[in-house]
Amino acid sequence: MGCTNSTPGGGPGARPVQSPAAEQTRQIELPDVQWEINKEWSEIMEAEWKNAFESGNAKKFRASFQPFLDFTVRKWLNNAEPACAKAGTIEDMGETTLCVGGRKSKYPAKTILTLDDDFTGVIYSATMIIAPPLKGKGADEPWMKAGAALHTEELREAKRHMLTLFTLMLEENANIKHALIHVFMGADLVSCKFSTATNEPTITMLPHQDKPNEQFVSGNEDLRQTAISDPENLPVQFPSLMFTAAYQRAEREYPGCTTWDEGEFPFTVDGVPYQYPTRLLVARDFNKMSERVDSTFFKVVTFKDPNDSSEAFLVRNSDPDKDPGGIVCVTLILGIDPKVIWPKCGDYTDSPAIAAAEKALHEHVKTLHKNGKVRACAMRVCIGTERKNSKFVGDVGTIAPEAMGPEFQTVPESNRRQYTDLSAFLLSLKEQPKHELFESESHFQAIKEHMRTRAQENPEFFNAIVPQVAVMSAKHFLSTNFPGCEVVDEGEFPATLPDGTEMKIADTRLILAKDPKQEPKSIVAALHIVPNPTGGEDTFMVKGKKNWLESKEMKGAEYALLELLKKLYAEGKVSEVDCMAQVMMETDATIYQFVEGDKFIDYSDERMAQFKWY
Repeated sequence: MGCTNSTPGGGPGARPVQSPAAEQTRQIELPDVQWEINKEWSEIMEAEWKNAFESGNAKKFRASFQPFLDFTVRKWLNNAEPACAKAGTIEDMGETTLCVGGRKSKYPAKTILTLDDDFTGVIYSATMIIAPPLKGKGADEPWMKAGAALHTEELREAKRHMLTLFTLMLEENANIKHALIHVFMGADLVSCKFSTATNEPTITMLPHQDKPNEQFVSGNEDLRQTAISDPENLPVQFPSLMFTAAYQRAEREYPGCTTWDEGEFPFTVDGVPYQYPTRLLVARDFNKMSERVDSTFFKVVTFKDPNDSSEAFLVRNSDPDKDPGGIVCVTLILGIDPKVIWPKCGDYTDSPAIAAAEKALHEHVKTLHKNGKVRACAMRVCIGTERKNSKFVGDVGTIAPEAMGPEFQTVPESNRRQYTDLSAFLLSLKEQPKHELFESESHFQAIKEHMRTRAQENPEFFNAIVPQVAVMSAKHFLSTNFPGCEVVDEGEFPATLPDGTEMKIADTRLILAKDPKQEPKSIVAALHIVPNPTGGEDTFMVKGKKNWLESKEMKGAEYALLELLKKLYAEGKVSEVDCMAQVMMETDATIYQFVEGDKFIDYSDERMAQFKWY
């Protein structure tokens, strides 16, 4: 192989290209690209080195730097494209032989390709990692300083190598028009867009995802026959099942994301407005949102069984003039003739409505992309038992993976939100209380998924730190909202039994905020932390399905806190000005004002708005 060849790893969608070395007999014109320096990466690496040195692990860090760099870069790429990481389409292409001055580079290098998670062949990025050995002395480690690699021959040749590789891949008709190039070397990272033009999005149809399997067809036919012969005893009705199935698929395939109700989606079929109800659902990744919006959280309730214990929730944007972006999946649900009790599989396969809806949805997502609200997302149209699946991939708005941000000139969005009720789907929405510990439902789901992942990676460590995380969160909340006060961890919550006996409740915590200016009546806030009452593995910030706000467990914890504050008040330790009382149970929280030495009352809306929850 030639000096600048990469060892192919046979990843999905990747095709071997002719070696750049073999192309030296002809001149290859490389594109003029704009390289950007990622300062955040440098800060991360400098902090890692500082931590290693200060903890006495400098020697170990230097010795294991290459695998450490590989691991950290891979983690960075996984964070940039979590769906690709989950699908296994971030492919290690093996060792890369990099030439510097006509000779093989003395530093090891490797290449990684990130391909679309739906196996469309679209390449999201190509990454080269160069790991120079760390041979500094003491605290001085040149390669762990920002900017050390920026003007080296190795970095310059790595840029040229990657541009050459992409140019050859383009000649082989690889879809790299939306791709980024990243080069990591020590504490430096530079990135560029390979194509400097504004490219048309790539929309790929996914027919292999459309066809239902035999088990689905058989099960649907059984339900259809039951619906016709004995509709009263049918456990579920088709419109509600179709709707919730679409929601549950998005929740299952995009863990940590929230599903938003975007309202009606009007479109025409052969020039005539579609006559039945429609609904647009959008799955959003909190970490990719370009702006924060006020939102409302709803539980989905079925007409057939209002007490159905299955959990389905939707979020609505409360600000019609804003769009938070972060879209990873768009699902358009088309209602059908209500006279059809239960459709057969295949009834709508050739329906003009599904083709028209798909076209309208594609145009809508294109508009969202131009407004910087989506980079890549799944697109689905559902009617009857039929599904049409496609994938949208567009140019990135910014090179940094953390947020896309609107780069294009904003254009008016068609099909603005129109929120009609869901009665056509035999569903209703029940508004849920706002999260008290988190910015929003989207924020909560993102953190919950992060903690769930950490728990899977290291369950023993996670279970050990859960109580500490809860205490840290409580202390942060009190410190933020009661500045100048002393925040004290009083240990396990002290309860008084009816006979007057005092005891500590295991696994609970009492955190107090004390204002030194009000001594001795200094307690201005009391926070009672209660673990998940169900026990087991469902702990703080992991489960989140159960709502504890009106539960008997929450009421019991509130009663215990009230009794404690009454006792402390009688002892002259509670503020006469104001005392906040809060119970934190798993991810839910209640908050009251303790008044007159013996009762809780709700704070005013104005006071509640002043609390900072994160």
